[in-house]
Amino acid sequence: MTKQEAFQILKCEYLDEVQDSYEDALFEFKSKFLQQIPPLKLIEAIKKKIIRVNKAYELFYPHFEKDEIENLKNEVNDLSPFLENHQFRLSQLRLAITNSIEGWDLLNWIT
Repeated sequence: MTKQEAFQILKCEYLDEVQDSYEDALFEFKSKFLQQIPPLKLIEAIKKKIIRVNKAYELFYPHFEKDEIENLKNEVNDLSPFLENHQFRLSQLRLAITNSIEGWDLLNWIT
């Protein structure tokens, strides 16, 4: 990917606009998941867009590895605890999506 292509993906023209454009793109991705969880096919399309935006951003600002994101999956045996746990985990997931700083974080939480 060239810098010109990266500018087009990030919808900006100058290096000093890259950070703001990246943050705007992440905000748009986050809002799609915070309002209502989209269908799976749409999630896959959004994930591909996040990957493209991340690669464009990393052309200007290289990525540094972070700790692995903790797993939210739990086994469910009873409906009542499941519903309580679901609401609690959903709020945790929404908070994690909201607090995602990088596209890779957001991608991991969406996955």
